[in-house]
Amino acid sequence: MRFGFLAVVAASAALATGAMAQDMSALFGNTINMTHADGSVTKLHFQAGGTYDFVTASGVTGGGTWVVKGDQFCTTRTAPAPQPEMCRPSMDRHVGDKWDEDTPSGKVSYELVSGQ
Repeated sequence: MRFGFLAVVAASAALATGAMAQDMSALFGNTINMTHADGSVTKLHFQAGGTYDFVTASGVTGGGTWVVKGDQFCTTRTAPAPQPEMCRPSMDRHVGDKWDEDTPSGKVSYELVSGQ
């Protein structure tokens, strides 16, 4: 399910812990475009205060919180349907980066783009 996977998607935007203070800023004020297997795009935005929000192609909005725990980047979606915390190994990402993941709902492609 697309919404059920948002916590995982948000975590996939994580950065390496060793460079967290410097590299995490690449997420703030920018957008992660998440393209689902059906071609629809969800836009993710991370804020420095530990929150994130998203908007789907159909206009559904929501969000939650994020936190770094050791070498893990963890997200908890609080709206529209709360989900338990999901953690994932951190990855270093910068504006312009593109990456793919295989998920239970199919292949998802991501791109970190400048601006919101």
